[in-house]
Amino acid sequence: MAKTQTITFKKAGTSWANDDEARAAMITAIDATSFSTDDLVTLAQSTNSGTPSASSLDGQTYTEVRTFTDDEYTAYKNDISSLETDVQAALEAAGWEITDTVE
Repeated sequence: MAKTQTITFKKAGTSWANDDEARAAMITAIDATSFSTDDLVTLAQSTNSGTPSASSLDGQTYTEVRTFTDDEYTAYKNDISSLETDVQAALEAAGWEITDTVE
């Protein structure tokens, strides 16, 4: 069974022109945290789901949808478990609003 992850990022005061620009800003923000986040970005990009199956920009809300097999999702979450909470907290402290849902 597949898992579909939907992540939205939003930051007040941004003026992204398209979803590629928004995604680049989000990756830059992750890299700017004080945590070793290369794994967080690299692991997402190393699976079939690394390239989003869909992404969009609505106003200044960027949405990315990725599809994982159960095994891919389990491996991905295990690999980022030591970083995920701290990185999200650092991004939120920097003014980002983030939601992450999995179905």
